[in-house]
Amino acid sequence: QLGPMLAWEHENLSQALDFAIALRQSIQNIYGALSKSFDLNRDDQQGLALGESVLARLGNASSVTLPEAIQVERAQVMLNVGYRHLMLEQHQPAEQTYQGVLKLVDQLTEIDPKSRSYITGTAYHQLGVIAQERMQWQQAEQYCQKALQIRQEIRHQVNNRSEQATSYHQLGSIAKEQNQLRQAQQYFKQALAL
Repeated sequence: QLGPMLAWEHENLSQALDFAIALRQSIQNIYGALSKSFDLNRDDQQGLALGESVLARLGNASSVTLPEAIQVERAQVMLNVGYRHLMLEQHQPAEQTYQGVLKLVDQLTEIDPKSRSYITGTAYHQLGVIAQERMQWQQAEQYCQKALQIRQEIRHQVNNRSEQATSYHQLGSIAKEQNQLRQAQQYFKQALAL
Protein backbone atom coordinates (compact mmCIF):
# COMPACT_ATOMS: atom_id res chain seq x y z
CA GLN A 1 0.00 0.00 0.00
CA LEU A 2 2.81 2.41 0.88
CA GLY A 3 4.70 1.85 -2.40
CA PRO A 4 2.02 3.29 -4.71
CA MET A 5 1.51 6.25 -2.39
CA LEU A 6 5.24 7.06 -2.40
CA ALA A 7 5.35 6.73 -6.18
CA TRP A 8 2.43 9.15 -6.41
CA GLU A 9 4.20 11.63 -4.12
CA HIS A 10 7.37 11.28 -6.16
CA GLU A 11 5.41 12.08 -9.31
CA ASN A 12 3.81 15.12 -7.64
CA LEU A 13 7.21 16.40 -6.54
CA SER A 14 8.62 15.82 -10.03
CA GLN A 15 5.79 17.86 -11.57
CA ALA A 16 6.27 20.61 -8.98
CA LEU A 17 9.99 20.68 -9.83
CA ASP A 18 9.17 20.98 -13.54
CA PHE A 19 6.86 23.94 -12.86
CA ALA A 20 9.40 25.67 -10.60
CA ILE A 21 12.14 25.32 -13.22
CA ALA A 22 9.86 26.58 -16.00
CA LEU A 23 8.83 29.57 -13.91
CA ARG A 24 12.41 30.23 -12.69
CA GLN A 25 11.26 29.85 -9.10
CA SER A 26 13.02 28.28 -6.14
CA ILE A 27 13.68 24.57 -6.51
CA GLN A 28 15.60 24.04 -3.28
CA ASN A 29 12.93 22.33 -1.17
CA ILE A 30 11.43 20.29 -3.99
CA TYR A 31 14.80 19.15 -5.30
CA GLY A 32 15.95 18.42 -1.76
CA ALA A 33 12.95 16.17 -1.11
CA LEU A 34 13.42 14.24 -4.35
CA SER A 35 17.16 13.90 -3.80
CA LYS A 36 16.60 12.71 -0.24
CA SER A 37 14.30 9.96 -1.51
CA PHE A 38 17.20 8.64 -3.61
CA ASP A 39 19.49 8.91 -0.57
CA LEU A 40 17.09 6.82 1.48
CA ASN A 41 17.03 4.17 -1.24
CA ARG A 42 20.81 4.44 -1.72
CA ASP A 43 20.19 5.05 -5.40
CA ASP A 44 22.99 7.40 -6.44
CA GLN A 45 22.48 6.61 -10.13
CA GLN A 46 18.89 7.92 -10.06
CA GLY A 47 19.97 10.84 -7.86
CA LEU A 48 22.64 11.70 -10.41
CA ALA A 49 20.13 11.49 -13.25
CA LEU A 50 17.80 13.85 -11.38
CA GLY A 51 20.57 16.37 -10.72
CA GLU A 52 21.88 16.31 -14.27
CA SER A 53 18.36 16.71 -15.62
CA VAL A 54 17.76 19.75 -13.41
CA LEU A 55 21.08 21.32 -14.42
CA ALA A 56 20.33 20.75 -18.12
CA ARG A 57 16.94 22.41 -17.75
CA LEU A 58 18.40 25.37 -15.87
CA GLY A 59 20.95 26.00 -18.61
CA ASN A 60 24.68 26.51 -18.48
CA ALA A 61 26.54 27.95 -15.51
CA SER A 62 27.10 31.34 -17.11
CA SER A 63 23.42 31.79 -17.92
CA VAL A 64 22.54 35.39 -17.09
CA THR A 65 18.83 34.75 -17.51
CA LEU A 66 18.55 33.06 -14.12
CA PRO A 67 18.01 35.20 -11.05
CA GLU A 68 21.02 35.07 -8.74
CA ALA A 69 19.02 33.26 -6.04
CA ILE A 70 18.34 30.47 -8.54
CA GLN A 71 22.02 30.48 -9.52
CA VAL A 72 22.85 29.80 -5.86
CA GLU A 73 20.41 26.87 -5.90
CA ARG A 74 22.01 25.74 -9.16
CA ALA A 75 25.37 25.66 -7.36
CA GLN A 76 23.79 23.56 -4.61
CA VAL A 77 22.43 21.11 -7.19
CA MET A 78 25.91 20.97 -8.71
CA LEU A 79 27.31 20.07 -5.28
CA ASN A 80 24.81 17.23 -5.13
CA VAL A 81 25.71 16.06 -8.63
CA GLY A 82 29.39 16.09 -7.71
CA TYR A 83 28.62 14.05 -4.61
CA ARG A 84 26.66 11.51 -6.66
CA HIS A 85 29.58 11.15 -9.07
CA LEU A 86 31.90 10.65 -6.12
CA MET A 87 29.66 7.98 -4.58
CA LEU A 88 29.65 6.21 -7.94
CA GLU A 89 33.47 6.47 -8.00
CA GLN A 90 33.37 8.73 -11.06
CA HIS A 91 36.22 10.98 -9.96
CA GLN A 92 36.83 12.96 -13.14
CA PRO A 93 33.21 14.13 -13.57
CA ALA A 94 33.03 14.83 -9.83
CA GLU A 95 36.15 16.99 -10.00
CA GLN A 96 34.86 18.87 -13.05
CA THR A 97 31.54 19.49 -11.33
CA TYR A 98 33.16 20.85 -8.15
CA GLN A 99 35.47 23.09 -10.22
CA GLY A 100 32.34 24.33 -12.02
CA VAL A 101 30.71 25.11 -8.67
CA LEU A 102 33.68 27.26 -7.67
CA LYS A 103 33.60 29.08 -11.01
CA LEU A 104 29.87 29.72 -10.75
CA VAL A 105 29.97 30.98 -7.16
CA ASP A 106 32.91 33.25 -8.01
CA GLN A 107 30.67 34.98 -10.58
CA LEU A 108 27.84 35.64 -8.11
CA THR A 109 27.87 39.12 -6.60
CA GLU A 110 24.85 39.07 -4.32
CA ILE A 111 25.29 35.68 -2.65
CA ASP A 112 25.11 35.84 1.13
CA PRO A 113 28.33 35.00 3.02
CA LYS A 114 26.82 31.94 4.71
CA SER A 115 25.82 30.35 1.37
CA ARG A 116 29.13 31.30 -0.26
CA SER A 117 31.05 29.74 2.64
CA TYR A 118 28.98 26.57 2.68
CA ILE A 119 29.12 26.03 -1.08
CA THR A 120 32.79 26.86 -1.63
CA GLY A 121 33.88 25.10 1.57
CA THR A 122 32.05 21.97 0.50
CA ALA A 123 33.45 22.10 -3.04
CA TYR A 124 37.04 22.46 -1.80
CA HIS A 125 36.52 19.73 0.79
CA GLN A 126 35.20 17.32 -1.83
CA LEU A 127 38.06 18.18 -4.18
CA GLY A 128 40.35 17.23 -1.29
CA VAL A 129 38.54 13.90 -0.96
CA ILE A 130 39.06 13.23 -4.68
CA ALA A 131 42.75 14.12 -4.47
CA GLN A 132 43.11 11.89 -1.40
CA GLU A 133 41.54 8.95 -3.22
CA ARG A 134 44.04 9.52 -6.02
CA MET A 135 46.85 9.60 -3.42
CA GLN A 136 47.70 13.18 -4.40
CA TRP A 137 48.51 14.05 -0.80
CA GLN A 138 49.77 17.60 -1.22
CA GLN A 139 46.81 18.57 -3.40
CA ALA A 140 44.39 16.88 -0.98
CA GLU A 141 45.83 18.77 1.96
CA GLN A 142 45.75 22.09 0.08
CA TYR A 143 42.10 21.68 -0.84
CA CYS A 144 41.10 20.64 2.69
CA GLN A 145 43.11 23.50 4.23
CA LYS A 146 41.30 25.90 1.87
CA ALA A 147 37.94 24.44 2.93
CA LEU A 148 38.89 24.84 6.59
CA GLN A 149 40.05 28.42 6.04
CA ILE A 150 36.76 29.35 4.35
CA ARG A 151 34.76 27.72 7.13
CA GLN A 152 36.78 29.43 9.86
CA GLU A 153 36.43 32.87 8.27
CA ILE A 154 32.66 32.83 8.73
CA ARG A 155 32.49 31.06 12.11
CA HIS A 156 31.62 34.31 13.91
CA GLN A 157 28.52 34.73 11.70
CA VAL A 158 27.22 31.18 11.67
CA ASN A 159 27.64 28.07 13.76
CA ASN A 160 29.44 25.78 11.34
CA ARG A 161 31.41 23.77 13.85
CA SER A 162 30.41 20.47 12.26
CA GLU A 163 31.74 21.66 8.89
CA GLN A 164 35.03 22.71 10.50
CA ALA A 165 35.22 19.36 12.31
CA THR A 166 34.71 17.58 8.99
CA SER A 167 37.66 19.49 7.51
CA TYR A 168 39.89 18.67 10.48
CA HIS A 169 38.85 15.01 10.26
CA GLN A 170 39.66 14.88 6.55
CA LEU A 171 43.06 16.47 7.19
CA GLY A 172 43.64 13.85 9.87
CA SER A 173 42.76 11.08 7.43
CA ILE A 174 45.16 12.50 4.85
CA ALA A 175 47.98 12.68 7.43
CA LYS A 176 47.21 9.16 8.68
CA GLU A 177 47.38 7.69 5.17
CA GLN A 178 50.84 9.27 4.84
CA ASN A 179 51.86 7.70 8.17
CA GLN A 180 52.14 11.16 9.78
CA LEU A 181 50.56 9.88 12.96
CA ARG A 182 51.32 12.84 15.27
CA GLN A 183 49.87 15.28 12.77
CA ALA A 184 46.85 13.02 12.23
CA GLN A 185 46.28 12.83 15.99
CA GLN A 186 46.38 16.64 16.25
CA TYR A 187 43.82 17.05 13.50
CA PHE A 188 41.53 14.39 14.98
CA LYS A 189 41.74 16.09 18.40
CA GLN A 190 40.84 19.43 16.82
CA ALA A 191 37.85 17.80 15.12
CA LEU A 192 36.67 16.30 18.40
CA ALA A 193 37.10 19.63 20.22
CA LEU A 194 34.54 21.25 17.97
